[in-house]
Amino acid sequence: GIILATLLLLAFAVAKTGIVEVPGFSRFYHGPEAVRAVTPTPMTADAFRVLVSSRLISKAAQGLRPPYTVRVTEGELTGGLGAVIGVALRDESWKVSEAQIAVTPEFLEFLGKFEWGVFHVDTRIRFTAIVEKGGVRFEPTDIRFGDYPIHPSFARSIAGIVFSRDLGTWILTFGDGMLEQATLVDGAVDIVASPNP
Repeated sequence: GIILATLLLLAFAVAKTGIVEVPGFSRFYHGPEAVRAVTPTPMTADAFRVLVSSRLISKAAQGLRPPYTVRVTEGELTGGLGAVIGVALRDESWKVSEAQIAVTPEFLEFLGKFEWGVFHVDTRIRFTAIVEKGGVRFEPTDIRFGDYPIHPSFARSIAGIVFSRDLGTWILTFGDGMLEQATLVDGAVDIVASPNP
């Protein structure tokens, strides 16, 4: 009786991770949900890299004085993510089935669903923006793995299975701009930057 109950609880717990299909139990799996669906703006990796720089240059050409405020929408962020996420994966055997970025005034949210053979990793990570070294780093504040909330330190271990770098170590910089402030608004990030001297 106790062994059967333990095995049933274990099967239920594994099913709730979403990692593998567990007959009879996977119907209880819901997976992490995004705050909203985001339609990506089609974009190449190079186009995303120059996006903010070109907007800064445009502000300067209009005769405005720095610092300049430019907006990057969640659609542009999702389009840029789609263009580069394959590079961030540990190896080519991992496949991306869904990846998007949504932005609210409280957080920037990454929703990613990845596959490796019969294994699935579904995750939702909410970040706050921290400006440093002339760029912006996103600090994880709320992480879901499958149906489970998990601690950021454990999440870094799991991310290491899928990604080639720790997600918290990425600092997003903009070639011709020195970032001074990043403000999360509904559907976008407002970036205040000055041209590099």
